[in-house]
Amino acid sequence: MDPHEARLRIATDPPRRAPGRALHRLLRAARGGPGRHGDATGHRHGAPDGGPRRGAQGRAAARTAQRGPGVPHFPDRARREPGRPQAARRRPAHARGHLPSRLAQSRQRLLSRHARVLSERRRHPARPRARRPARQQHHDPRPAERAGASLGPLPLCRLDGRLHRREQLGHDRHLVVGARRHAHHDPAVTEKFPDTVTVSPVGSMDLLSQLEVAKLRDVGRGDLRERLRRCALAVLNTGSQLDDARAVFERYADFRIELLQVERGIRLRLQNAPAQAFVDGELIHGIREHLFAVLRDVVYVSNEIEGRNGLDTPAAMTDAVFQILRNARVLKTRTPPDLVVCWGGHSIGREEYDFSKSVGYHLGLRGLNICTGCGPGAMKGPMKGAAVAHAKQRIRDGRYVGVTEPGIIAAEPPNPLVNELVIMPDIEKRLEAFTRFGHGIIVFPGGAGTTEELFYVLGILLNPANRELPFPLVLAGPGSAAPYFEQVDRFLRGTIGPEATQRYQVILDDAERVARVMRRGLAEVKEYRRDKGDAWFFNWRLRVEADFQQPFLPTHEAMAALDLSREQPPHQLAANLRRAFSGIVAGNVKDEGIRRIEEHGPFELRGDREIMDLMDALLQAFVAQHRMRLPGFEYRPCYRLVA
Repeated sequence: MDPHEARLRIATDPPRRAPGRALHRLLRAARGGPGRHGDATGHRHGAPDGGPRRGAQGRAAARTAQRGPGVPHFPDRARREPGRPQAARRRPAHARGHLPSRLAQSRQRLLSRHARVLSERRRHPARPRARRPARQQHHDPRPAERAGASLGPLPLCRLDGRLHRREQLGHDRHLVVGARRHAHHDPAVTEKFPDTVTVSPVGSMDLLSQLEVAKLRDVGRGDLRERLRRCALAVLNTGSQLDDARAVFERYADFRIELLQVERGIRLRLQNAPAQAFVDGELIHGIREHLFAVLRDVVYVSNEIEGRNGLDTPAAMTDAVFQILRNARVLKTRTPPDLVVCWGGHSIGREEYDFSKSVGYHLGLRGLNICTGCGPGAMKGPMKGAAVAHAKQRIRDGRYVGVTEPGIIAAEPPNPLVNELVIMPDIEKRLEAFTRFGHGIIVFPGGAGTTEELFYVLGILLNPANRELPFPLVLAGPGSAAPYFEQVDRFLRGTIGPEATQRYQVILDDAERVARVMRRGLAEVKEYRRDKGDAWFFNWRLRVEADFQQPFLPTHEAMAALDLSREQPPHQLAANLRRAFSGIVAGNVKDEGIRRIEEHGPFELRGDREIMDLMDALLQAFVAQHRMRLPGFEYRPCYRLVA
């Protein structure tokens, strides 16, 4: 047998097993010589009886003997070349320019088909590659001359633009610089999950009695159904670019939530829910926890708080706040003071957001936990920084508490870092919860809502009954926020007096110092409460007057009746100014407030000329700095100041 033909046979008809021994035996048989263990007939050397081989080798030798000695079988497509010398026939086929037919070549799998391995493959002539045009500046942050020499954009232009836009709009896409957004371009607002989903409970709702389940079903069918639906929609709409509650409700007008009673408890059925709440058809676990936290608090407030007699006294109001927090399991009885409340705006610049994240990082390195209003912007930044610091310190039970209320949750939905969510019934109980179970407060730059919170805490601390009470309060921001804090400080001095400035300190461009100051303040709180016998988890000694506890409904009549004059104590003026800014927040982002503004025009605020001038300058600065609404939306003032 010709060695060339033997190699060609192995190449065209490879055996099922490894071809090493078969190739060796076939080449020896082609040359007429003995195999490794015997001669060409298949007999072993040195065998006593000269019998045939046994096993697979014996069967192969028998088949060769049937064809005749020295006459191996070849397919028709492999032809011999008798005119060639023996040396030439031993060379590989591709070296001599002779190849098997196209069918045999298609069956060959011993060598790769890469063009650089098989030199005989036909190569197509190289086509000149057209140079890609430089991408637009808003799709690629790099310069145009460098973009042409790079790897090029992604194949899908929409995906490419979306990725670059998400990189530009970093923290929940709430940035001021270069961020123009429109509601009809927001995929998080327009896409809906097409299927109906049934969700099982988690947390405190996973173990219920039949009577409790029946009460829950009654809530789902009664007057509270709309409140439950709106709060659940706000939680499912996490990550949206809208801060207009009415726009969110109109986008998802067909969203439905139903309570199903089963033997093991209760289930929630969701229809036409926002698509960004699901991954591969399953609800995100964190959003699922928030969803049942909404159900827990809405039902508890309805059954246990609302309709209770005697809620018109400060002590009863405080007790209601305590019971809601206890039912939500956010009060830790054996934990020293370590919870820092962070306030700030949801519409802030990148530098302010990075500073809030840095402050949270240094707080987390010191083992402190974070509590915010659970929204984006300055409410998310401290949590994100603290989460990284807790991971470095191997703190596995870090707390990121979010406290909100039904009127604001749609405009400021919970961010993904919140692992303990509490829904208070109104803004007044929400603010009291911050001051009762928080141990210190840091205020970052914000808008009207942040100013409302600042007047609330200062109005409480200016009460003569709370003068000796240690309560660390820090106003912090980057160096670029100095004009903002100067204007806020000027407004506070001109309205409630210079005494208010003694209750807080301003720290700029030094996140680590903010954390150190707050840690020293919490040490003072711990020592004071230990000496007085007060609880660490709830500030019972804090005196809160009824003016700061009674719910304020911002109607045109109530806003016009606010007393904004100096002829009253500073803490009383602070309570009225807090209500004024609360009405402005309602007219900006809350559904009911927006509807009142559209029906009856802007709110009117009346007061002393000096106070009105200071307030007008502050609000105009908020509008110019895009602190009243998210950028990309035209802001129309919902107020009118009358001196």
